[in-house]
Amino acid sequence: MLEKITQQISESVQELDFDQSVVNIGSNLDNDIVITGDNVLPFHAMVILQEKKFQLVSLTPDAEIWLNGSLLEDSSVSLTENHLLEIGEHTLFFQQFASSTGMHVIVSQIGADVTSLTSRFAMGEGEKAILVNILSQQADVNVEQRAVFELEVVNAGPIVASFFVSIKGVPQDWVKIKPDVFNLNEGQRAMVSVSITPPRIFTSTAGIYDVNIIVSSPNYPGYRVETPSEMIVQPYYEFALGNLSPKRQRISWRKRTGVSNLPITNRGNNTTDFSVTSVDDENGCSFDFRVSDEVQLNRQATLSIPAGETLDLPIEITPLKHPMFALRSKRYHYTTTVTIPQQVTSPQIISASVVSRPLFGWWSIMLGVLAVLVGLFILLQPRIFSFQVATGKDVIELGDNKIGMVGFAFRDSAWN
Repeated sequence: MLEKITQQISESVQELDFDQSVVNIGSNLDNDIVITGDNVLPFHAMVILQEKKFQLVSLTPDAEIWLNGSLLEDSSVSLTENHLLEIGEHTLFFQQFASSTGMHVIVSQIGADVTSLTSRFAMGEGEKAILVNILSQQADVNVEQRAVFELEVVNAGPIVASFFVSIKGVPQDWVKIKPDVFNLNEGQRAMVSVSITPPRIFTSTAGIYDVNIIVSSPNYPGYRVETPSEMIVQPYYEFALGNLSPKRQRISWRKRTGVSNLPITNRGNNTTDFSVTSVDDENGCSFDFRVSDEVQLNRQATLSIPAGETLDLPIEITPLKHPMFALRSKRYHYTTTVTIPQQVTSPQIISASVVSRPLFGWWSIMLGVLAVLVGLFILLQPRIFSFQVATGKDVIELGDNKIGMVGFAFRDSAWN
């Protein structure tokens, strides 16, 4: 059975109890939680409780939802108890209720008129219900290093209240808050530790981050303390090289120039300049780098690659000697070295080879010589060009037998 129990704390704060696993939120009256405002859609979002875990689902791409101070970009995200959910001018806190599928929801209005509440809580003019003091902070960190903010939260109001601490300005998976939810009696104070650890990935962009520490309480609607601070993430440098493609290639006498592509990936968190050089063992080749369509540099090039991106650098390889006749092709072994200037990083070296082929190689020469020898043999061998039988006085008589002499004429060649 679905059951909804509403407790009206004030005109701006409601506590709702649901004995159901799905709660719909929007401005339409058919929703379980009805909120209104300029940025609230008729069917805005829904929260699902399954296996003691909350799942927040946006019902339309145009739905604007803020979670712990960050705009929600995904259509679905996991939600833990007491995460600060903001829709329009309302904040919502979800907690598990008595049953395994029940929810306890606190709905309050941001920036509401709290005159009636302050009079009820006997707050004097200019007094604040929530006080926050930053005790210490470490603002300059490297990746995988924690930036720690120590703060003191004071319940300066006249009632027992729940407090929620959240961070805005950095990705939420960097943040750990201990404790992020706590209760304080009147005048009581609590120490809160906020640690921010940027991971060693390229998305931890180097630079200055504006960090806002937000402390709010559903028991003091309209009171919200946002303390600005700064955190600097230092750059780190890391890169990777792919294989030259092709790693081994042949350059014909007619082609003269070959091209290999070198992939360079910037794995650092900052746009970085890379120095690239290529040289062969015999200084027998010229290397040209196509930095852009208009720029081509010889032997050495400097190029800039943004964080997380890969650049395929074309390298033109031209052997300086192009013999027309040679018994064999000439192989050149060359290396390409990539470094980051003025940074303490190990250079990376990749090797490859290129073969320069003559116009007429060993087989061509041998076939040519063989063709010449065959031609000479055909042209210079003896030939019979005439044949005749001698008569008259050239006949030799031997008894009764008469033998006629046969004459042959030889020539050394067709031109003699």
